[in-house]
Amino acid sequence: EILPNGPKGTHILMAVPRKKPGPRLTHTSVLRRVAPPQSRIRMLIVDDNELMREGLRKVLGDQQDLRVIGEASNGEAAVALTRRLKPDVVLMDVNMPGMDGIEATRQIRRQVRGAAVIGFSIHEDKHTAEASKKAGACAYVTKQESPDKLYDVIRHHSRARVQ
Repeated sequence: EILPNGPKGTHILMAVPRKKPGPRLTHTSVLRRVAPPQSRIRMLIVDDNELMREGLRKVLGDQQDLRVIGEASNGEAAVALTRRLKPDVVLMDVNMPGMDGIEATRQIRRQVRGAAVIGFSIHEDKHTAEASKKAGACAYVTKQESPDKLYDVIRHHSRARVQ
């Protein structure tokens, strides 16, 4: 039965008879046939620029296997949220006021077991990448990289963490 609902759209009411499954279709046979859903990669985005966080949240959120579970605008908040939310991957801006991404990465690696930190910066110089990795980042990606490159790095390091 289709019920008109004015300017808000249409509601569809569907009646399904309740029957016990027959001998060919049991609850256990359904469970055997259906593959378990793959878990999504839980992401924390850390960047002091609100527009950058918003853009990252949108492009990362469009990926079916990624889920943004939190955002932080500085290093202190990043450490606290990582302890509380236990993300799979932290995308960490390197340059932020207060506690920068290098120190936040160092503290996260010391305090939170299992979170992969990916350094993320506008700077393409080797010094910044090396400092990020020395602090414990598993990878370093510049903000100029394509979204596909960022997705690949996130997926690679989240799988490496699980294995």
